[in-house]
Amino acid sequence: MNGTAAVTVDYFIAVHRERWRGKTILGLAFCSPLILIFLLLVITPIVYMLYLGLDWTIYSAIFSDPIFLQTLWSTLIFVGIAVNVKIFLALTLSAPFSTEYRITRILAGVFLLPWAIAALPGILAFRWMLNGEWGIVNKVLNDLGFASIPWLVQR
Repeated sequence: MNGTAAVTVDYFIAVHRERWRGKTILGLAFCSPLILIFLLLVITPIVYMLYLGLDWTIYSAIFSDPIFLQTLWSTLIFVGIAVNVKIFLALTLSAPFSTEYRITRILAGVFLLPWAIAALPGILAFRWMLNGEWGIVNKVLNDLGFASIPWLVQR
């Protein structure tokens, strides 16, 4: 490689390294609140648990507690039996629901109702808050002197 090509490659690498460094710093600046929350809510308890785990007398106290042993046994039974039974039933019921009959579509809808109903209050709350005429978001905007926005209207 001649001298001109080497200078061009070095310049190209330097420019891209500087551009990458600028994007990285900007990305870290935007992510820093989430990183701080993660450190406070996830890493700090883990480190504290490891610190407490250095005291071996805690483990002898925990494993001699009858309530802990009963809870541990109940958890093992739940995980070992209940979860596996649910998976078995789900796989068993999935085969009949893969057919194209009308009754299977109706039954699938009925079985999905508990899952859909759990989200329904949240959906209704957002629809109420974003209502263009009397929603709370537009009320706050009006109180601050801004115009109402038709949030959920299709144009």
